Amino acid sequence: MKYSITGTASNGTPVSQLVDFPDEAAVRAYADAKGITLTSIRPLEDQSAIVPIANTPRHNNPRSERMRTISSTLFIWAWILLVGGLIAFIIPPLAAVLISLAFFLFPLGALYSVGASIVAAIEEKQVS
Repeated sequence: MKYSITGTASNGTPVSQLVDFPDEAAVRAYADAKGITLTSIRPLEDQSAIVPIANTPRHNNPRSERMRTISSTLFIWAWILLVGGLIAFIIPPLAAVLISLAFFLFPLGALYSVGASIVAAIEEKQVS
């Protein structure tokens, strides 16, 4: 059954979620596991409604993969801006801006790449 829960999280922020559990006891167990102090649990009036449910698992990429994606994006934009700057040499101010931005993005991408390697090593160490 789908339930609407409201309460307070352990850090003091208000919580209002839709969850899908077989009974109210499972909802209470979920709230306890998440550190939520419940103020109300109400069954959803229209159980056939398609709504995003809070307790369904999401595709969860490791942090290192997200950092590698950011790094790749930064490198791609750096190359695009560098090539654009070289092509735009007929307009020197535009070329200067594009090339300097490209040379800013290259080290930023390298930093994210190194950070991703470090985070991947930490994640691997935590798993084993």
